Amino acid sequence: MSRNHEDFHKLKYTGAIDADGHPVEDPTLWERYLEAKYKGRGISLKTDDKVEYIEPNGKPSSFMRGPALGVLAAMGQVDRAHSLRRQLKYGKKVPLGAMDAKERIARLNAEGLDAAFVYPSLSVHV
Repeated sequence: MSRNHEDFHKLKYTGAIDADGHPVEDPTLWERYLEAKYKGRGISLKTDDKVEYIEPNGKPSSFMRGPALGVLAAMGQVDRAHSLRRQLKYGKKVPLGAMDAKERIARLNAEGLDAAFVYPSLSVHV
């Protein structure tokens, strides 16, 4: 995992909330933590012919594959067109707070945000 340098823009007012926060989950999260009776049915990150894709419930996703996964993990650091040309890989280049809860709090403070709603990034898209 590597990081881009970021210049934070701190909000001028108080009480702001990040309404669309997404951590970048470890790609082995589901394989490591899913209950035994559900093993093999979670979300896996796979590579086939050098194309990354997610595999929910043991079936390859036709939607979440290739550079789309890198876009998820970039958290707004690059625009979609730029990231598609560069073929970003999931979780290889992440910003501050993407994969660590303490860093996420530091990021919220740096941006002047009081709270965040957090949603998964590696979610089920088939």
